[in-house]
Amino acid sequence: MVPNKHITDKIKITSVLALALIVGCVGQQGQAGKLDVLEDPVIFHNKTGFNLSQIVDTEEYKFHVPEGWWSLDKEYVKGTHLETYYRGDGVTFKPFYKNGPVIVNLWSLTSRKYASLEEATDDWKSGYTSNKDRVFYDQYPAKGHKIRLKDGKIASVMHVNFYRLSKELNQSRFDMLVFNEVSGKTHGLTMTVEYLSAFGDIEGDLSFPSLAEGIFETFEIK
Repeated sequence: MVPNKHITDKIKITSVLALALIVGCVGQQGQAGKLDVLEDPVIFHNKTGFNLSQIVDTEEYKFHVPEGWWSLDKEYVKGTHLETYYRGDGVTFKPFYKNGPVIVNLWSLTSRKYASLEEATDDWKSGYTSNKDRVFYDQYPAKGHKIRLKDGKIASVMHVNFYRLSKELNQSRFDMLVFNEVSGKTHGLTMTVEYLSAFGDIEGDLSFPSLAEGIFETFEIK
């Protein structure tokens, strides 16, 4: 399966409209420093209604994604720090929402630089605002909590919303981090969704926060 060409065309046609989404919003362009993330107790949902039947299998871990998502490992992984890369445009969700594109990305990576889950989580939180391409909104605070994965391990989940200046699109980003005490490695799984619509409307209507957490909970360390 290949990405829908009309998505790219639609982005070019409607990119100007994205500027209207930031008018009247109180935001802060990305800068160095920590981003406060609300912490909730450990939870285990596993109630997603999405069909997560496709298995992504690596040497160190595996997880499930929706059937029909396609791998772009050859295009995006080689020569980078990423280990897997998937796209899901027009598969789980319709390719457009309120006349704007819906672009779905998911990737995984492994890091050896952290000594604990807490250290990894704190570093990722501070890293969100270091990217100057991101504009954050005060009315959409970042959220975070811990979940229990399929293999029983505890993982950190973070959910942030921001506007991408370079793409002229809003983005919902979901990150999952889990620390392997045996290997000393931290594994990360990230899902992003880019769109023109306002944050609250699309997240509620399409339920991709639930999809992200459903994917995360399938993660297993070998």
